[in-house]
Amino acid sequence: MTGVSGLRSAKKKTPKQNGGGKRDRWVDSKGRRIYEWDSQHGELEVYRVSDGEHLCSIDYKTGKELKPAIKGRNIKQYL
Repeated sequence: MTGVSGLRSAKKKTPKQNGGGKRDRWVDSKGRRIYEWDSQHGELEVYRVSDGEHLCSIDYKTGKELKPAIKGRNIKQYL
């Protein structure tokens, strides 16, 4: 990940759509955000660790926000 520094690899938990394993996952250095690879769109999804709430989608090369938070999307069951 060149766009976001200080990430450490984390255990994969969230299943990919249509099967095919689980999403790659990273956690920031402070442990407050989860970054998951969206292989369908080629971007990183950002979630809050405390409640799994979706925060935004970012470009993995630049770290810039591509899409805002999607209300109702969360990964709480996969924390």
